[in-house]
This record gives sequence, C-alpha cells and structure tokens, in this order.
Amino acid sequence: MTSTLFLDADIVLDLLARREPWFQQSAAIFSRIQAGEYYGATSVLVFANVFYILRKIKGQKAAREALQTLKSLLRVMTTSEASLETALHSTFTDFEDGIQYFTAQSGGANLLITRNIKDYKTQNLPVMTPQQFLESLKC
Repeated sequence: MTSTLFLDADIVLDLLARREPWFQQSAAIFSRIQAGEYYGATSVLVFANVFYILRKIKGQKAAREALQTLKSLLRVMTTSEASLETALHSTFTDFEDGIQYFTAQSGGANLLITRNIKDYKTQNLPVMTPQQFLESLKC
C-alpha cells in the first residue's frame, strides 16, 4: 500500500519559490510523489496560503499556473467541521497548524511533513521535517 504524505505550506513554498536552502529537499520529496512511490496531499488552506505568498514573489498569473501544476500532483484533503472542532479544543498553540494536523489525520495521511515540527503536538500522526523523512528512506 502506498503511503500518503501530507505536505505543509512551507514545503510547497520551498519548491515553488525555489527557496534555499530547502529547495532540494522539497524537490526530492516531490520527485518521489511524481514517481508514484508516495501519494502527496495537502489542504485547501495550504493552497490559499501559498497563493497569497507566491503571487507577491512571482505575480498572480505565474502563481495560479504553479498551483494548477501542484493540484495535478497532490490530493486535496477536506478540512471537515470535526477537524476544525478538534483543532479549536486542542493544545496546539498555532491554530493553523492544528487545523492542518487534524485535516491530515482525518484524511488518512500516514505522515505530515513540515519544517516547523516544534509546533505540532503529535498524537496519532507522525510529523517529520523533509530532512528527517529523506534520511529515514536511507535506512
């Protein structure tokens, strides 16, 4: 069974904006998704956040085109009312991170990948940085 990786906004932005020093790690993860080794997923909230930042960097047209390409690679998980409710009552200090975590968990992700693991209060869903994930594949 192919595992599903939920990608947080920072991972997507690192790829689309070619942000260094993180671009290579994000590109390696996306290459594995393109090769069919993993399913990739994210949320509508990530698309909105990435568009907001990317349009300032690349312009509106290029940002939309990049997100259209991204949409062809990633499954969009639904943020349900239950995920929102759980995030509201969780111990997450960053509310948006809570929404992402519970969206990924309820959507069936096997792993959440973010550079910001310190804010994630993991319960049932493992969270790794891109570096941790890529190093785990070398075992």
